[in-house]
Amino acid sequence: MFWLTLSLTAFGGDQKPLCDKVQESDLVFEIAFVQKGSYPEKQRIKEWAPPPEELQKTAESGVVARVFKGSLKSGSPFNKEWGIHFNPGGDTVEAWDKFFALEGFKQIYFLRAEDGRFTGTGWAEESADCGPASNHRSWCTGYDDFQTKILACLGK
Repeated sequence: MFWLTLSLTAFGGDQKPLCDKVQESDLVFEIAFVQKGSYPEKQRIKEWAPPPEELQKTAESGVVARVFKGSLKSGSPFNKEWGIHFNPGGDTVEAWDKFFALEGFKQIYFLRAEDGRFTGTGWAEESADCGPASNHRSWCTGYDDFQTKILACLGK
């Protein structure tokens, strides 16, 4: 009998412990956005995700509100190198409707710098709905507690 042993760091749906995500990041910060995009009726009727240019409009409104880790300054504008990480917790019409109904919101980014690019240090929680490991969006009820836990991970 042949046995294959794989050393995997994650399985689909796994969520990384918050402190691991914080420690692996070069930048951990909160960014505030004003809703500038819209969900075109053409996309909505077909139950498609909104077009990237609508998400880009909102992303460009972003301003760093709080820095937990890294060399950023509060008030810094959104940097397209960070990527657009808007996911309302699913690709349903209802989730996107709720997202576009927000006048403004905040979100915490966890980024690692690699070869001049930024990548997220989270796993499934980056696209998950609100929950203990994915409360990094201000519309989640555990958002304030999530920030307190980040500070605890940093020993603050």
